[in-house]
Amino acid sequence: MRLSRRAVLGQFATLAVLPLLAACEPEPSPTAALLLTPLPTQEPTATAVPTLAPTPEPLPTPAPPPPVGRPMYQMDAQHTGRTPNRGPREPRLLRSFDTGNFQVQGKVQPEPDIQSSAAVGADGMIYLANQEGILFALRDPHSSPGGGRERSTLELAWRCHPPDSSSWHATPALAPDGTVYLGFSRPGSRADLEATLYALRPPSSGLEAEVAWAFNLGPGRQTSSPTLGPDGTVYVVSGTGWLFAISPDGHERWSVQTGPSLKAAPALSPDGQTVYVSSMDGNLYAVAAPSADGGAALVRWKFAFADFPGRTPLMK
Repeated sequence: MRLSRRAVLGQFATLAVLPLLAACEPEPSPTAALLLTPLPTQEPTATAVPTLAPTPEPLPTPAPPPPVGRPMYQMDAQHTGRTPNRGPREPRLLRSFDTGNFQVQGKVQPEPDIQSSAAVGADGMIYLANQEGILFALRDPHSSPGGGRERSTLELAWRCHPPDSSSWHATPALAPDGTVYLGFSRPGSRADLEATLYALRPPSSGLEAEVAWAFNLGPGRQTSSPTLGPDGTVYVVSGTGWLFAISPDGHERWSVQTGPSLKAAPALSPDGQTVYVSSMDGNLYAVAAPSADGGAALVRWKFAFADFPGRTPLMK
């Protein structure tokens, strides 16, 4: 079939227009493509909030430690001599007491001859004995719980002077119940010397102490200080070399012979199972306490140190 010229021109025009229309359409913009592309989802980032430090509360002012006193020679049963209290920066006289102001039954004129150290109770009471055999319990009439610092004169709370007795170098020992232990000797010739351990308590009235009990230590001069164990046992030595363990009610628990003469205070091990005594023969004796099954006390060992006889042992 033969096309007419008009039809051919019409088709040609149509073919020519289509490319032109396609060329006239705008090209896609890259910005538009980016806008249409979905962004990747990001996990939210947790921002750390700074932790505020709590406001510190003011600490309460600690109370001062309670007074511990000085209950026996060299402070404790191990004779460490340590105390939690602090000493003064500069020593000065705070209290005084004149032992020469007293007479006992018009017979004894005490002199200020005190050769032993003092024991001090937790309440501030001071205990010491002079060579004439008088035990003094002294207190500060102006003392206060806070501890006064003014100079004062001590006053006599009570005293004890066993008949025909003297005390040489011994320091009293104080029990928690207020009992005071101290050994005295009856003066005389060496053959007549007799030693006694006294348990004393404050009088209910007056100035003379009450004697709770007295324990005979046998012959010899009593010059050593008693030592108190944690269970209340009193350990004391005699001038003839005996070591005694005495109950708080005055009964002998055990005894053992060591050196020929003992003048120093015994020391007790921390576990209470061994007692150490120093003899004038130049030996240190370790005495084992009786066993729980009823065994006897015995000397476990001895160590010779002849250069320093009779010194008080110290436990560390």
